[in-house]
Amino acid sequence: MSGEAFPSKELLEVIRGQARMEEKLDSYLRTQTDMRATVDKHGVDIADLKSKRTADKAYVAGAASIAGIGMGFLVPYVKAKLGI
Repeated sequence: MSGEAFPSKELLEVIRGQARMEEKLDSYLRTQTDMRATVDKHGVDIADLKSKRTADKAYVAGAASIAGIGMGFLVPYVKAKLGI
């Protein structure tokens, strides 16, 4: 056979370096994908909390209006009973 049977050491080092870079890139992309999934999950959780907060505000407003109506009936009744 004429010529070299195996690639040169320099070429092998370039190939190894490329393989290391590909592994680092794959790791980076995996990390980015995991972070994106986490951020999306947090976004859903935040939207859920916002909707629950809106519902809680409605409940508090309803309770306050019921309390106001109750006081509207209770105060005149107590005034009449106490003679104030």
